[in-house]
Amino acid sequence: MQSRTTDTTRSSTTFTNIYGISSSSAYTLTLTLNQACQRASTISVTSSATNKTTSHTIRRGSSSLSVPLSLFASNANTLTFTSSDPTVTVTSLHITPPTGIFYPATSFTTNGTAAHIPCNAGLCAPVGAKIGYISPNGSASLHIPSSPSTTSGTKYLELTYINNEVAIGTSWTDGRNARNITVSVNGYPATRLEVPLSGRSSELFSPMLGWGDSATLGVLVDGFGMHDGGDVITVSNVGGELGVDPAGADLVGVKVLW
Repeated sequence: MQSRTTDTTRSSTTFTNIYGISSSSAYTLTLTLNQACQRASTISVTSSATNKTTSHTIRRGSSSLSVPLSLFASNANTLTFTSSDPTVTVTSLHITPPTGIFYPATSFTTNGTAAHIPCNAGLCAPVGAKIGYISPNGSASLHIPSSPSTTSGTKYLELTYINNEVAIGTSWTDGRNARNITVSVNGYPATRLEVPLSGRSSELFSPMLGWGDSATLGVLVDGFGMHDGGDVITVSNVGGELGVDPAGADLVGVKVLW
């Protein structure tokens, strides 16, 4: 939704219900103006994610502006743009989400039953290795001592996993062949995902019998930046003993949209 006010000294445009995929200060905002500036002007940007206002200079003749932006992981963000030239208004905006950082399974530390497993050439993409035997008693943890983001709270994570649990027995009795996996950050309550099959090659004849075919699944996880000393991401299968299969999906890596 968009609203606009104008007086003799400035113009102001507000956009509401803006979606942010992750709480981050690494978005890029590109503004399109109603006309090329006749003279150097200033546009101030206020984001509800920070309640702070930043000012940016637009050069004479320019009709667009790209600046860094902070948003919450929400569809209720609000942005307000105030122009020092009342004839210049913001007509549209384009927001590019953060690219994120990918952390391979090889950088995780295993605990309990979980173990690092090498993969055949070309499999377990993009790492070439994975962590298997994740269970209620086996986890993989990654300590990130210094956060790349100034925004704490909820982040979007993209898990690269492997699940080829054809599970004929449970498919017939329970109507499912997904495996579960849980993700938690800094000891916050774990978020559970039911991951579908990722296997695409023949279970009988392909290398690793389909257990080298990776897929991705995204999830919002809370707790980032809540403690001193960095962030700890833990992948496990908390409570998995209560489900169809206590074994979790294999882990290839985790991308965090900082």
